[in-house]
Amino acid sequence: MAFSATDYNAWLALAEGGEAEVFRARQKSLERWVAVKRLKLSRAEPEKDIQRFERAAKLSASLKHVNLVPIYDYGMDGGYYHLVMDFVPGVEMHLCPGLSAATKLHVAKQVIDVIQFIHGQGILHRDLKPSNFLIDIEGNVKLLDLGLAKAAHLETITEDRFLLRGTLPYFPPEIFQGQAEFNAKAEYYSLALLLLEFFIERRVFAPGPMSELVTKIQTGINWREINLGSDLQQVLRPYLLTNPAHRPDDLEILLRFFLEASATYDSPDRDLLLISQKADQFLQEAIWSECGKCEKEKRWEAAYILIKNRIDENPLDGKAIQHLQFLAQKLNESAAIESVSMSRSSVPKHNKLWKKSNVIIRKISFSRENILPWIMVVLVPIFLFLLTNQWNVNNQKKLQPDLGALVAKREKSQQFRELRFEASKASTGEIKPSGNPSHPYGQVTLSGLAENYKVYIDSIPVSMGVHTLPMGKHSIWVLDSRGQECFRDSLLLNSAEPFKINLAQKIRPEGLR
Repeated sequence: MAFSATDYNAWLALAEGGEAEVFRARQKSLERWVAVKRLKLSRAEPEKDIQRFERAAKLSASLKHVNLVPIYDYGMDGGYYHLVMDFVPGVEMHLCPGLSAATKLHVAKQVIDVIQFIHGQGILHRDLKPSNFLIDIEGNVKLLDLGLAKAAHLETITEDRFLLRGTLPYFPPEIFQGQAEFNAKAEYYSLALLLLEFFIERRVFAPGPMSELVTKIQTGINWREINLGSDLQQVLRPYLLTNPAHRPDDLEILLRFFLEASATYDSPDRDLLLISQKADQFLQEAIWSECGKCEKEKRWEAAYILIKNRIDENPLDGKAIQHLQFLAQKLNESAAIESVSMSRSSVPKHNKLWKKSNVIIRKISFSRENILPWIMVVLVPIFLFLLTNQWNVNNQKKLQPDLGALVAKREKSQQFRELRFEASKASTGEIKPSGNPSHPYGQVTLSGLAENYKVYIDSIPVSMGVHTLPMGKHSIWVLDSRGQECFRDSLLLNSAEPFKINLAQKIRPEGLR
């Protein structure tokens, strides 16, 4: 099925670069949120832009990895080329300072792993920078953009051609010294530089005039100004040498270090909460910015859909609920204006129709044979007039938000959060079950898995052992050491009898996934 932009609504601008815009949209046919990248064609070389865009789309669709965003569709519609991919709520690497050392090590290991994967497929990314890596709300890394990626054997990239694309502060020094080929060692430099900035939480080469920036890159990093642990500095420094001949030939040193350092990683709840809050804040700012544009242009229906979707995602957003009333009022006023204009345009027609009917009635004798035409002449105009008015009333009713349902949904969500919080506290022994008959509890015993597996009950990470949960239905799932889901099921507690689960008998072996 060919790509069609009409299958998507609730478009929300998320980011804009020199070559493309990125939107979040709702795919109506499959009822899911997606991210849509829309290409900007340059006036000088539009054909090359299209070729590069299609190449990136096909490369992305051919690669399958846990740290790559899945590609759903691509094509041209309305004069624009579009690339449709999975929408991943999260935060870009450089926009989430304050993470713990354990989380940073876990993120760095995933970044190296996905770059080594695409290199193993014979592909160079050619534009590595922090904004191309997203940390989702579960602490997993997603590589977002393969816009400049190309199979390494297709052609080399000369200095002039490469400088037209990419991000200058992450170029390796040899590009400015006349090297004709952008190879794997050049990419290792960009990778090590963005990891260094991620750990020290600042830019190594601050933005400035191009000539000064190029001079700094060619001179190399001043390590006396870098506040970094000796172990990390010792691992990253060889990949950041200005002479590419002295850099390592592969990423094994980096990958081995971060694998060992993050072997005992356990996602701190504080870090995941921080990432989730940052992601929601970014999305909320984008929604209100887009809503403001729609209201300025008096596109009330588009603004209404944006805020309604915001409430569906977050029923506790009181600001959105209040603003929905304002938009509903504006929609009603707009519909009333349209109704008046429609009725004004139809009045002359109705008057003419009534005049004609009066003339005909005068000519009709009230005999038994002529009674049916008389009824038709009188009743048909009345029926049409009533039908038009009823259509306007129904449209106005549809525009009214179901505020009662929104408030009930908000209260229900709040009660569920309080109940889940109480259950999680009880399972850790911090509080005891209250014994309230309206909130009965049961016990679940988990066993059979090593520490490298992660187990979640109702999105709360748990360990092996006994856990106290409220009666009712719960969801349970398991992630293996690679972060891939290996088991998911529902759990129903309906009695006080202890419930035992041996997860080792339920998960799928890694070789079968």
